[in-house]
Parts: sequence; structure tokens; C-alpha cells
Amino acid sequence: MSAQPKLSTLVVLRDVGHERVCQDAKYGQQEHPNLPRGVKHPCAFFGIPTADAARLLCDDAFKRGIGSYAHVLIEEVSEAIEDAHDPVKLRAELIQVAAVAAAWVEKIDRESEAAAQAA
Repeated sequence: MSAQPKLSTLVVLRDVGHERVCQDAKYGQQEHPNLPRGVKHPCAFFGIPTADAARLLCDDAFKRGIGSYAHVLIEEVSEAIEDAHDPVKLRAELIQVAAVAAAWVEKIDRESEAAAQAA
């Protein structure tokens, strides 16, 4: 992983870092549990597809040409929620959630820049 990050990625990560600082300033350090106590089927509890179902939905959407960042993000969030009992797996999944969210923001920024240049 020695590739240099793109400037757009660094801008998004700067913005995420700024938001984190603002959250801590507003709410203080938060210590919420990973899941509500006693939840046995966390995806059902939150009304989202299981990781397997989300993966199938995502794969199917891309095969049909309608795949979106929303599909990918839901899949990653589902995986994170299902792995919330294992801190190592949960951390890895949450990094993937953050990376997908950052990529989505980068795409929004590219579209905004292209629209501004076209105007």
C-alpha cells in the first residue's frame, strides 16, 4: 500500500477529520456500545438486509447495470453490524464503510466540479 493518495481523497479525509473534531467538541467523547444489549439478529433489528442478502442485492444490481454507491455502502454497513461482536473484524469492516463513504463523496465532488466547469 505504498501508492500516494489522490488529492481528492486527502480533501475528503480532511473534511471527515474536521467533522470528528466538531462531534467531539459538541458531544464529548462517546462510549456507546457496539450494539444494543441482547440483540441476536442485529441487521433485522435495524431493518437492513443481512450481509449475505446485501451482498446478493449488490451483486445483482451491478449485473443488471443499476448498481450504486448506496448498494455498496449498505453491503458494507450490513457486514459491519454482523461483525459487531468481534472488535478486530468490526474495525476492518468500519474502515471499509468509511472508505466507501469517502469514495462516494469524491464522486460527488467530481460531479460538482464538472458541473461548475460546464457552466
